[in-house]
Amino acid sequence: MVRPTPILIGSQMLSGGGTEGQMVGLAKTLDPKRFEVHVICFRRDAVVADALIAKGVQVFELPVGSFVSLKNILHIWTLVQYLRKHQIRLFHAFDMPLAIFGAPVARFAGVPVVLSSIRGQRNLYSSGHERLLQFSDRFVHGIVANASSLVDFLGARGTPREFTRLCQNGIDTRPYEEIQRDLARPLTIGAVCVLRPEKNLELLMRAFSQLTDRASLRLRITGSGPMLESLKTLAVALRLESDVLSFHPATRDVPAALGEIDIFVSASFSEGLSNSIMEAMAAGCAVAASAVGGNLELIQDRATGLLFDPLRVETLTQALRTLVDDAPLRIRIAESGREWIGSNFSMAASARTMGSIYDGYLLAAGQD
Repeated sequence: MVRPTPILIGSQMLSGGGTEGQMVGLAKTLDPKRFEVHVICFRRDAVVADALIAKGVQVFELPVGSFVSLKNILHIWTLVQYLRKHQIRLFHAFDMPLAIFGAPVARFAGVPVVLSSIRGQRNLYSSGHERLLQFSDRFVHGIVANASSLVDFLGARGTPREFTRLCQNGIDTRPYEEIQRDLARPLTIGAVCVLRPEKNLELLMRAFSQLTDRASLRLRITGSGPMLESLKTLAVALRLESDVLSFHPATRDVPAALGEIDIFVSASFSEGLSNSIMEAMAAGCAVAASAVGGNLELIQDRATGLLFDPLRVETLTQALRTLVDDAPLRIRIAESGREWIGSNFSMAASARTMGSIYDGYLLAAGQD
């Protein structure tokens, strides 16, 4: 019997959604007959790690805290030993920290295939981290993007098209199928995301404040992050009282959070293929999203969602008015969005695509 090919994939953390959630989902879903999956992280989440181990995935925690720490000499040697001990044939960094630290080490250790990822526009990183990523790119055999717009982004910066591969995100829709909304509560507009500047939540709050009937509506923002206090200050300036606007901390139970929202808004300045939007669509929310990046691959305007300009508050205000006032359209968009995600963006489909990408690189490296 042929042994499955040992591969090591990873992200900085095991907790959370977005990139971490995609990496964990793929680790659970990749064909175990084809791949012996190992996962590397800098910070281990016990619950997620146990779920991976139960699926037969080996979890390797390497406590890297800073790229400039002297401890990294030991961490580098520990990673080299792990790669060689388990005869890892392919290393794939899903996020920036693993790419910067892990890709050069994997190449030095003689791993036949080393891959990196792009899951958002790199100009959102600090200039230092962006330069480190460019350095890391010299050690990889390819970069996997989760949206066509990101392939184009790299191409505009001089990366040859043949150096990139496309694997769109996928989600497990089952946790979202049992959501029951409280029809007695007010119609609720909301967002579930990390509270960072690029999420553009100020635009959502300003657009909501311009709705003339907002007293009968609710705005719900779920997430944690550095923008929380400034958003609360803006709420006071916009006179959005606590009985209309509520803030809720980040939660593991994303389906429950989305069950409290009827109209989901993603106002980000840039996006890859947004997990948040996919989850909201799977949960039966009517989605309004900024017309940027991978959002254009998820949203067909007035069919599976509404699109708006993230630089013009009036375009989001109009989208919200449309979804609030036109209940039949709102319901139709929510139903179409749920069907679209279920049919086109399953985790199983994403895992098959990623598996094919791995097979292609392994074959080219003489490892198949």
